[in-house]
Amino acid sequence: MMMTDASGDTTLHKAVQSQHLDVVKLLVKEDPEFEFLPNHAQETPLYLAAEYDFHDSLINILEYCKKPTYSAGPSNRTPLHAAVIHEHEDCIRSLWRWNNPLCEEPNLWGWNSLHYAVKLGVEDVVSDMLAWKTSLVYLPASNENDWTRAIHIAASEGDINMINKLLNHRPDCRDMFNRNNQNALHVSVLNNQDKVVCSLLDSDKCDSLVDEPDRDGNTPLHLLAVSGNHVPELINHPRAKKMSFIKENQTKRPHICFSSIGCA
Repeated sequence: MMMTDASGDTTLHKAVQSQHLDVVKLLVKEDPEFEFLPNHAQETPLYLAAEYDFHDSLINILEYCKKPTYSAGPSNRTPLHAAVIHEHEDCIRSLWRWNNPLCEEPNLWGWNSLHYAVKLGVEDVVSDMLAWKTSLVYLPASNENDWTRAIHIAASEGDINMINKLLNHRPDCRDMFNRNNQNALHVSVLNNQDKVVCSLLDSDKCDSLVDEPDRDGNTPLHLLAVSGNHVPELINHPRAKKMSFIKENQTKRPHICFSSIGCA
């Protein structure tokens, strides 16, 4: 298994790619202590099995190898990243049973498997991960100071069910800010997710989001005015400050007053 071809693939790489299950099983059983190295594309045999949904090969590697490795794959992704991104549910479940903490590992851009599961709306996976560790909702999807969290990702995608799932596990995640000091309501307005705006405002627990200013002093209502959208639930919300000003050191011009579009 140590010999490689021009692409850096070992015999096990080839067996996985060809779905020769008997060969996969034989190679892994023959040397269960072997640490499966990546090819030139940074793909281990386990990563390939997860990425291409070769579930039977993946099971054989996990079952017979005493210390299966998950060396960082392309863009520092784990096999669980690959399975979640491609929505290969059987591979996700098997990798999850094998190693729960895989879901915490960030890729090159700071995104872990939970972030991708939230973005893609894979609710069962998100439920399993949060049931294991609810604090995952606090992990930022960035390798710098972005501070985008799962709630912001769900808001930007307009996924009301996912937002509710996150709030059911950790209600306080509604109060988290990204780098621009924006909450989920800011993000949903910026992404024209009007249904999410209405859903958040339907709960009095989210009332505090309405008049929170972002880094530039903009409340969600300010951003709504700039967008040109018309969401009465936000415009007429009792906490919406229609005549407030944005941050002094950004501009001395007031934002649009909603009386101009028929709202007193």
